[in-house]
Amino acid sequence: MTSTRPDGERSRSVSFGRWLFRWRGLTPVPVIATVAFLALRTLRASPPRGAHLAALAGLGACLLGQALRAWVRGVVTTDSSNQGRSLSAGTLNTAGAYRFTRNPLYLGNLLLVAGLLVQVPDPLAWLLGLGFFFGQYYFIIRAEEDYLLSRFGDPYRRLLAEVPRFFPRFTPAPAGPAGAFDGKRALFTEHNTAAAWLSGLFFLSLLRAEAQRPAPSLATALPALAGFAAVGATWLAIKGAKRGW
Repeated sequence: MTSTRPDGERSRSVSFGRWLFRWRGLTPVPVIATVAFLALRTLRASPPRGAHLAALAGLGACLLGQALRAWVRGVVTTDSSNQGRSLSAGTLNTAGAYRFTRNPLYLGNLLLVAGLLVQVPDPLAWLLGLGFFFGQYYFIIRAEEDYLLSRFGDPYRRLLAEVPRFFPRFTPAPAGPAGAFDGKRALFTEHNTAAAWLSGLFFLSLLRAEAQRPAPSLATALPALAGFAAVGATWLAIKGAKRGW
């Protein structure tokens, strides 16, 4: 793959993508806060139509996104799927979901984001959430491609030619192996992501329940609060097993 952009423009794009990658855990926070405010404002204004259907659709999208991410984490080795703050890769990912798309984790993230946003009846929230998602990953992916090209050379060039950048192909690329799935590794690497989107679902459920009441009610909030507690306890148990506490 070649680029028609001037070297200076490409360098700035890659540098910005590296910065976004480093701080990707924090950059969504203002967007999440704004979307939460928009959700609360919209839900208080009028009861949403089809709220239960939206909740089911959102849950389905989140489960699909989480399943995709778990597949990726369970197939690739820990040194080839970076969870740190700087770009690194011990080996080139070509197994499992990487035979269909070069960025299956980010595709899973899109499903998670869409699953949460579909429950927010505000077009501005959708515009903000998806705009931020595609804007951030536009630069991150380009920074990763620049790094992987310099790290792996021709093998990565073949991957660029065979596998789409984001939206998947229908049949697996012929070059990569199928990959064996390790459920324990998937659980230990995905518990943070799962806890985040589950908490988001319970938060939206709490907003829907409380938005139409004149005053907060513990009885109304109890199911969501119980959900938060269950997520926290499960997350802590998995974290403890991973760390050997």
